Amino acid sequence: TIDGIQKCKAKGAKVVNMSYGSWFYNSWLSQTLNDFFYNNNMLFVSVAGNHGNSFDNDKLLYPASYSAVLSVAAVDSNGVRSDWSAKNNYVSIAAPGVDLWTTWNNGGYALKSGTSYASAHVAGIAARVWSVMPYLTSLQLLSFLVDAAQYEHQSYTGYGLVNHGFYTITLQLSGKCLDNWDDRVKLWTCGDG
Repeated sequence: TIDGIQKCKAKGAKVVNMSYGSWFYNSWLSQTLNDFFYNNNMLFVSVAGNHGNSFDNDKLLYPASYSAVLSVAAVDSNGVRSDWSAKNNYVSIAAPGVDLWTTWNNGGYALKSGTSYASAHVAGIAARVWSVMPYLTSLQLLSFLVDAAQYEHQSYTGYGLVNHGFYTITLQLSGKCLDNWDDRVKLWTCGDG
């Protein structure tokens, strides 16, 4: 993980999506992520996990449960948290992660679900917002994302559902294009898409 983060930094990446997890806490990795977050201005986004239906549904998954990482739960098209999405107090935000069309084997497409899709969704939004407001620090960007989230009064969705409408208005006011939601692919597009 640390080698991958260092390579991302060397290539100029500011947002890193980590769609994997481990049950084991690593103090060195936690400190390294804190250092990159606070001192190198990088934002880390990771999966809360798909173990919500298991007997240990509140078990912490790492790197998502480290303090410098935005942990993402999955919701369906109605904004309701999936029953298989992890249930712990380290979840920061929720995003679409149920029945999403994605590229698949041999150039095909498949309908898939998981917090990996929700995490990628948030990482993409974060990168887009940061591209428009590059003066933000990683802490300011994280605060911007969670402060604007739509709180749905659901357990284990953190600050709420990632708020596309707020981000869109912010980006439009900045003169950037991000104005059409394409429900087929669950993405924001410009103009007629």
